[in-house]
Formats: sequence, structure tokens, C-alpha cells
Amino acid sequence: KNIAPFSFNTEENRIIPVPVNISIQIDSIEQIEEVKMSFSAKFKLTLQWFDDKITWNDLNNDKFLNIPSQDVIDKLWIPVIIFVNTENKYETLIDKKSRIVVEKRGNY
Repeated sequence: KNIAPFSFNTEENRIIPVPVNISIQIDSIEQIEEVKMSFSAKFKLTLQWFDDKITWNDLNNDKFLNIPSQDVIDKLWIPVIIFVNTENKYETLIDKKSRIVVEKRGNY
């Protein structure tokens, strides 16, 4: 759970961390404070990565039908994003508003 997925490049003898694709959808700008040069917003953050060390059985083609149980989620490595340019250095949370889905790749 605490170790990020990786591959190993034998030619260069180095570890290659898994790429994490990040996208953000801004739902609304809640407040703008020009004097403080700050704003607050509501947004949806999507993180996507491939962990080839995990095998899933009986996945649906529709990824939104592949929702792991909380017991499984607790065992998964999930990237932590830290918003360093915020007042409180917010981090991503896995809470009741979070949705984790498993996408089928290939025949398995």
C-alpha cells in the first residue's frame, strides 16, 4: 500500500516510477480576493495510473461498474497530491466523496 508501483530498466539499472495522469475539472470559483491574491474553488480531481502488479478478475467493460470494496481500497497504493501553493498545504483525501474505479485493459 505504501510503495508506489514501478518498473525496472535493466539497461540503465534504475527504477522507473509509474506515471500518474492528473486532470482537474473546475466546477465553480467560489470566492476571489484580489487584495490577498487568492481564490477558492470547487473542483473534481482525477488521477489515473496503471499498476501491472495487481490482477483483477471478472471486470466489466464499463469501468463505473468496477468499484472495489472499502477493504480492497484500503490495500491499494493511491497517489497523494499535495497542493503546496495553498494556505494549508491541502492533500488529496480518500473519503465518502471519492470514487475509485478499475478500468479493464485487454482481455483481463
